Amino acid sequence: MLAGHLDAAAPDRPGDRPNPSRMVFLDQRNRDLYADWERKAQAVVGSLRQIAGHHPEDALLASLVGELSTACPEFAELWSDHRVRPCEADSYRLRHPLVGELTVTQQIVVPAPSPEQFLVLVTTEVNSRSEDTLARLSAYAARAAAPSRHTDVTQERNA
Repeated sequence: MLAGHLDAAAPDRPGDRPNPSRMVFLDQRNRDLYADWERKAQAVVGSLRQIAGHHPEDALLASLVGELSTACPEFAELWSDHRVRPCEADSYRLRHPLVGELTVTQQIVVPAPSPEQFLVLVTTEVNSRSEDTLARLSAYAARAAAPSRHTDVTQERNA
């Protein structure tokens, strides 16, 4: 989904997992991915403000805000606004480099027993062009993750 520039093995290496806020503000590929990047940026800042309100002493969060404020003028401007705009659900038009345009809805779900954690769900409208596009992207990712036939043959010969 994220333009294919993330390491597929990163979920198995917590230290290598990308920070979504950093990606939105500091990664040009993410800027290119969102057709209305400014609206996505506002949503990310609103969510960070909400988290900062719940955790004012969090040193890692303060460090992230400082890094983004220094490295990205757009972040600094949005952060200086001081408004909290929590965004629990919104639709975004994406321009994916492999499959083209699609519109997704991103929803934040907070599990009741774990209010400090949240899950971001990405969906499309049923029977829409975006649903077909997302299915193509999923098929592409599955093919890319599957071991090649050549590897299978080599392993069989060595067995």
